Amino acid sequence: MSRLGRSRRERGSLALELTIIAPIMLMLFFLFMAFGRFGQVSGLVEQAARDSARTATQARSEPAMTGAIQSVRDQAAAQLPDSCGDTLEPSVRFEGASGVEAFVRGAFITVTYTCTVSYSDLMLPGLSDHEITKSFTSRLDPNRGVY
Repeated sequence: MSRLGRSRRERGSLALELTIIAPIMLMLFFLFMAFGRFGQVSGLVEQAARDSARTATQARSEPAMTGAIQSVRDQAAAQLPDSCGDTLEPSVRFEGASGVEAFVRGAFITVTYTCTVSYSDLMLPGLSDHEITKSFTSRLDPNRGVY
């Protein structure tokens, strides 16, 4: 057959190939976006937990510690996607001390952040919201004055 004969038989094959491949490529693109979002949010939440715990260990009183943690939380929430920034909440736990006098020299402070990441804007079937939890522990300086 001549070259012209082959091209007539293959007419429209490019459109058929694009119809099959384009949705698959779009799904892969959105899946990579979902993985990227998870990695970015996970890193930012871990950074917020670490910064909160380290900031808390530098505070000299429990109210100052609470204010410092809230400040770090607000800074982190501004960098996160809305779905996670709105649900980002810290929890503080003291180890090595208990009761009302938990904020004492040498006590360990664990700050845990939890937030929910939404993937609904990516329109991927079967991909639901994901909860991310990160913690960091730091020790109050045993030589620092606490009041």
